Amino acid sequence: MGDHDTMMATAPWALLDAELTAWRQAGRQVTLWWRDDDAVAITPALERLAALSIHHDVPLTLAVIPAFVEPPLASFVDATPSLSVAQHGHTHHNHALANTPASEFPDSRPMEDRLADLSAGWRRLTDVFGNAVPVPMLVAPYNKVGADLPAALPAVGLSALSVHGARAQWGPAWGTAPVAVVNTHVDLLRWRPDAQFIGARKAVRRLVAALQARRLGRDANDLPQDPDEPVGLLTHHRVHAADIWDFLAALLPRLKHPAVRWCDVRTLIQEAGAP
Repeated sequence: MGDHDTMMATAPWALLDAELTAWRQAGRQVTLWWRDDDAVAITPALERLAALSIHHDVPLTLAVIPAFVEPPLASFVDATPSLSVAQHGHTHHNHALANTPASEFPDSRPMEDRLADLSAGWRRLTDVFGNAVPVPMLVAPYNKVGADLPAALPAVGLSALSVHGARAQWGPAWGTAPVAVVNTHVDLLRWRPDAQFIGARKAVRRLVAALQARRLGRDANDLPQDPDEPVGLLTHHRVHAADIWDFLAALLPRLKHPAVRWCDVRTLIQEAGAP
C-alpha cells in the first residue's frame, strides 16, 4: 500500500463527510480559508503548494517574512491569481523574555520598537510586491503578540491581524481593537521536538471539531463559539514532508463540497470588519 493509499485508509474521513453532510442538511455553509507561513522565496515546495491551490481552486494566503523576502517571489505571486500576501512580522525573531511564550512583538518590548519593526516590514513588503498587492494584515510570528498591539496596528497601516485559535479566546480587549481578526484554527504541524505532521487522524479530527463548533455554536468543552467565524487551515510549506503533502492531496478534494465556502483573505477582512 502506497503512502497515499495509507492516508486514505487511516484518516477518519467518514467523520468529515458526516459533518459536511450535517451542514448541508442544515442549509448552511462553513467558511474556510488557508494560510501558509514563512514564505521568502520561490522553492519547489512553494511551487507544489501553489499548484495545489490552483488545482483545487482554493485561495491561499502566504505569510511572507519581509526582512528575508527575495524579489523574484513578487513575479511568482503576480502570475498566480489564487495567491495573496500578508506581512509575517519583520524578521521573525523571538523578542520575548526568557521562560515566556515566543513572540516577535511581546508586550515586554517597547511599543516604539515594535511599531518601527512593523513599519520597516510593511515598507519592504510594498517595495517588493507593489503597494496594491500585500494585504494589510499582520500574521503574528509564533501566533502571539502583546495584548496592547492590536489597537496600535492602524498607526502603521495595518487593518487586520491573524493569530491562531478562536477569536473569543483572545479576550475582550481584542474585541474592541480597531482591526479585523482573521485567525487559523487547524495547524497541521507540531513543533516539538521538531516540526512534524500531526498525522492524518488527528488532523481530520481537529478540523471536524472546528467545523462542529461553528455548526453548534459551542465547542467540545461546551464553551460558546461564534458560528460565523471562518475556520482557518494553517500550513508551513518549508518544512513539509511527504506525509503532509499526501494529506493535503487527499483533504482538498473532500472540501470541494456544497457546504464549504472557500474565501480569500481580503473578503474575510471586509466581512470581519473592525468594531
